[in-house]
Amino acid sequence: MCLSVFSFNAIAYVGSAELVPVEPVIIGGSLLPVPVPTNFIVPTNNSSGSYYIQWNGGGGDLEMAATSAISSDQAVISRAIEPPICPGECIREYKYTLEESENGVDFQVIYTGSNKTFHVWGKESGAYVYRIKAAELQKEDYVYSEYTELHYTAVVRKYSAPTMINVPTTTVTTESIYISWSSHEKATYYTLEERVNGGAWIALAIAGNTHITTTNFTRSNPSNGRYQYRVNTCTDLACGYRWKTSSEVFVYWPRNEVQGTLWIPIIVGDITTFIPYIPSEPYSAPSNIQIEQLSLGKILSWNAIEHASRYEVQGLNAQGQWVSIVITEYSSVFMDSQFDGYSTFRVKACSYTSCSNAGHYSDTFHKRKIIFIHTDILGTPIAETDQNGDVL
Repeated sequence: MCLSVFSFNAIAYVGSAELVPVEPVIIGGSLLPVPVPTNFIVPTNNSSGSYYIQWNGGGGDLEMAATSAISSDQAVISRAIEPPICPGECIREYKYTLEESENGVDFQVIYTGSNKTFHVWGKESGAYVYRIKAAELQKEDYVYSEYTELHYTAVVRKYSAPTMINVPTTTVTTESIYISWSSHEKATYYTLEERVNGGAWIALAIAGNTHITTTNFTRSNPSNGRYQYRVNTCTDLACGYRWKTSSEVFVYWPRNEVQGTLWIPIIVGDITTFIPYIPSEPYSAPSNIQIEQLSLGKILSWNAIEHASRYEVQGLNAQGQWVSIVITEYSSVFMDSQFDGYSTFRVKACSYTSCSNAGHYSDTFHKRKIIFIHTDILGTPIAETDQNGDVL
C-alpha cells in the first residue's frame, strides 16, 4: 500500500506525540526521500589500474521507503494536498552518479546509470577517492540522496617485464658477457638478476646501484660455468610481477699455461713497432688431447705449444673428410653444438697470421662411442644406434 500525508503548516501530529518540525523534500507535493546507496565497495589497493566498484541501491514499495524516514515521534508532510507519486504498491527505480577524485583534484562524474557496478580501468599509480549518490525521477525532476562516505583506493601500478632479453647464443670464451633487453615505456629503471649453475638469483649492480637505467649490462670476468639472467620493469613505486628470463649462457674462459704470441719490438728512430714472432719451422704437434666432463658440459683440451698464437680443431665427418670446427687462441675449447656429429678430432698450432702449414697435427683422438646393433628375428643386423638412440 501507499502512505498519504496531508498539509498542516509544515508540522504534524503522529498519534499523541508532540509537534515536531521537519525539513521536507517537496516534489510535486509528495514526500519521497531517496535512500543513500549501501554496501559501497571500493578496493583499498590495486596494482593493475583495473578494478570494479560495486554498491546496492534503494528498492521496495513506497510505504517502506516513506516509513524509513518516519519514526514514531515525527512525521514528514507536504505543503500541498496531493496524492503520492506512486499510488498503490510499487517498485522505485533509481539511477546512480559515481564520482572520482584523482590525486586531490575536484570530483568528476565517471558514471551515471542504473547499474550497480562499474569497471575502472587504465589508471596510473596514484591516490583515488570515490563517492556515489542515488537519484529518483519524481514527477518532472530528480530527487538526489546524500553522498555515501568517501572511499579511497591506492593504485601502485606493476608493469609487465620487457618483452625480450638477449644473451650470447654460443659459448663465451672472452672476459665478459653482454646482456641487453627491450625497453618499457613506463620504466623508471630495471632490475637485472643473475644465477650461476642453477643457484640463487642475485641482483647485479652498476657502481653499487641495482637500479639500472639503461637497457644493457656487461658482466665482467665471469668464471667458467652456466649463467642465466632475468630482467624486470620498475617504477619509483614498485617493480613488476613477472620477470623476463634468458636462456642459459655457457662460459668457458680458458687460460693458457705457456706464453702465446711473442711480440718482437722493431725500433726505428723514435718509433717502436711490434711484430709477431713466426718460427721458421712448423710448430710441434699438440699432445695429451682429452675430453673432460664438467658441470657446464664437455671440454676438449691439449697441451699448449710455446709461442703458438692460435689452435685449429678439426673433426672427421661421415665422409671421411677432416673439417675445421673452430679456431681458438686457447689450449682448450668448449664442445658446443658445433661438435655434434663428430667423434674423432685432431689439433694443430697456428701462427699469428695463418694456420696453413703452420704446425704439425696431433694424433687423432676418438671420443668414446657406444654402438647398439639391432637385429631381426633371425639375428641379422638391420640397424645401428648410438647411446642416445639415434640411428647411425
